[in-house]
Amino acid sequence: ITGPITNQVAQIVMRFATDDAKQEALPRFARGEALACLGFSEPSCGSDVFAAKTRATRTDDGDWLIEGQKIFTTAANLADYCFLLARTDPDAPKHAGLTLFLVPMDLPGIEVHPVYTVQDERTNITYLSDVRLPDRYRVGEVNAGTSVMAATLELEHSGDQYRISFWNMY
Repeated sequence: ITGPITNQVAQIVMRFATDDAKQEALPRFARGEALACLGFSEPSCGSDVFAAKTRATRTDDGDWLIEGQKIFTTAANLADYCFLLARTDPDAPKHAGLTLFLVPMDLPGIEVHPVYTVQDERTNITYLSDVRLPDRYRVGEVNAGTSVMAATLELEHSGDQYRISFWNMY
């Protein structure tokens, strides 16, 4: 499962991420040196990703401070990056005020705990507490997460996350 997810995240990074994030992550993804997981679902929101409560607040120096939790972060225990949906404007309507980030999983304040399904498969709950993230890891414009999510879901629904054409780029 980590290969298709990593490929899906890589395709979105290619389209929407900052040049710095592309230069860091894409070669690592292409060489198989890094994996990605999805940080969309939350315990209190179920499958309604647009009800996300995980917060990313801009600091005075332009970084982000992330607080919250994600559930069903399958392979978070193996991943190098989490493609994370966070609320960046709590006063905006439900489907607005969201931003996506490519969060390195080795940052201080990230904890991954196992959750086992009825069939004894592992997924995870991921806690984010005072995670300081440089703006270079933002994917897309601030508060424009809905358009980035639409592109992500389009890949997932079309099966295009299985395409590996970018692997030869690096």
